[in-house]
Amino acid sequence: MQDFNHKRLRECGEPVLAVRADNAGPGAAKVESDEAGNLRKVLYLAIGCRVMLLENLWTEAGLVNGSIGTVTDLVWRPGVLDPRKEPPQAVLVKFDRYTGVSISDQQPGVVPILRSTREWLKGQSVCKRSQFPLTLAYAVTVHKSQGVTVEQAVLNISETEFTPSLTYVAVSRVKKLTGLMFEEPFDLLKLRPKGSVSQTERDNDRVARRGQLVRDRLDFNGARGDELGQVDQVGPVGQVGHGGEHGGGHGDDEVDQENQPPADNLLDLIDLDDGFT
Repeated sequence: MQDFNHKRLRECGEPVLAVRADNAGPGAAKVESDEAGNLRKVLYLAIGCRVMLLENLWTEAGLVNGSIGTVTDLVWRPGVLDPRKEPPQAVLVKFDRYTGVSISDQQPGVVPILRSTREWLKGQSVCKRSQFPLTLAYAVTVHKSQGVTVEQAVLNISETEFTPSLTYVAVSRVKKLTGLMFEEPFDLLKLRPKGSVSQTERDNDRVARRGQLVRDRLDFNGARGDELGQVDQVGPVGQVGHGGEHGGGHGDDEVDQENQPPADNLLDLIDLDDGFT
């Protein structure tokens, strides 16, 4: 990704400025950007290059972490003799979705970006870094593309995700399918939803218990009749008629055979899913 950004930066056809960060504290100059609040040790810029903002400046107007724009100019303090040795005072950027006021009427939508300072602890020491909260944005990581919407994008999703749903985040950055292109082949199965292990185990257990319930009910209608004594018929739910020596019912315990469902329809009375969700 870094090589691609630098290649596109050279293609701008403008002089490239290496803006070095100001560091304070033991070993601060060697710390990578991810440990220094995303501020880079060296930021390469040129007029016309594409950059991304790395902090929230004015959320209501669209100046948020992840905003993308184009560098229109670099500004130094008055009296600077060698701009290559002293960093600029501000970087003028025209952001794509900025809706606030501009630095001038001649340059609508242009915002001056000033240096930011980050602090972090290294052991017992406090380290600091001051740098423009910008990075080249011809190519960005999927993580940094969250919240960004573009017309066209070239994606590389061939690598294994280190965080779930990163592929979805990447693909959903474009508005239309026609604006999407993939740099390398990838396994289509990785785009299909995958059930969790616990969910799969619950589904398997539910199927097993469902079959067990059916067998128990069938046994109740057949084989269990011998174990219960003499079962003449199974009535509506919970009613069992017990016969005497000659198999006949007696008194109020006798079950009306005309009101009994056929044995084949016994399972119709059972909600197999009841209590087994």
